[in-house]
Amino acid sequence: MVKSLTVSMLNSFIAAAGRHQSRSDMLKHFLRMVIFRGGMAHSGSILVWEKAEEPEGALRLFNDGDFLFKEGFLDRDKYPKSKFAPWEGLAGEAFTSGRARYNNDVTSDPNYINRGEPIKSMVCVPIILPSRSRPFGVASFHNPESEPGFDEEARDTIELAVSILSLALALGGAWQKQIFLVHGRDTEALTKLQLILERRAVRSISLSDEPGTGELLLQKLEEIVAECSAGFVLLTPDDEGRLRSSDSWKLRARQNVVFEGGLLSAMFRDRSRVCFLKTGEIELPSDLHGVKYEQFDPKQPNEGRIERILTEWGVTWARPNR
Repeated sequence: MVKSLTVSMLNSFIAAAGRHQSRSDMLKHFLRMVIFRGGMAHSGSILVWEKAEEPEGALRLFNDGDFLFKEGFLDRDKYPKSKFAPWEGLAGEAFTSGRARYNNDVTSDPNYINRGEPIKSMVCVPIILPSRSRPFGVASFHNPESEPGFDEEARDTIELAVSILSLALALGGAWQKQIFLVHGRDTEALTKLQLILERRAVRSISLSDEPGTGELLLQKLEEIVAECSAGFVLLTPDDEGRLRSSDSWKLRARQNVVFEGGLLSAMFRDRSRVCFLKTGEIELPSDLHGVKYEQFDPKQPNEGRIERILTEWGVTWARPNR
């Protein structure tokens, strides 16, 4: 088998990712390209980091619909394990260090745990996404003893392919329709905005939707935002405040909303991808006076304006049934 990833193969993968493939389809396409079409390895898989009972999470074998075994990427009887600690094995080293790791004789590694898999040489490359505190996961490729190890050219080619996968995931093919929402206690405004997005087949997510795991706010927010293409910040009059020198109380957004909205703007590094929605007469923090915001009335929302904002962001949406 010729071991080569051609430019046309990589271009084909990028074009497919640009057609808004799901994350699952994108990862499957990637593995087929590297192993079957490019012949770069005898077998391989992708381990995706996920939240788990353990505080540090876990690396889970990506195997939607059992496709790894059905399509011959792995032998079901020889690869029984599907969940790994983030530091476990060569893949764990790549994940924790954020750098590619390889070994052309894993059997000589004292840290290698032989579970009967027919592995002699391995290459593990972390899948790095912007705005994430940890890798998305690890691409792992291996050869048995009957095949040669991975030379420098093969390793460089695999690392290039994984870099392209990372770019495709980061540019939004997988989560292009997911919008992050920052909100306070006005459930009417939040519910109305969620409904507007839902009716247009646009998924929304917020910190309050995520189960508590004890993670730091910044880290948790980073990971969620990395899976979104843009965000709305609902500024609703939930609190009152005043200067110590003034007797006049003014309606304000909750402090957590202002804080998360500022973080959201910084994480996207592009203010045009964050829209502040102001409900009623509300005092804006001085730091937000230069930021663009829209008026949002939950009783009579300007749905056409929301649609135009989604279009400006490049988010595809479905026209709702009236």
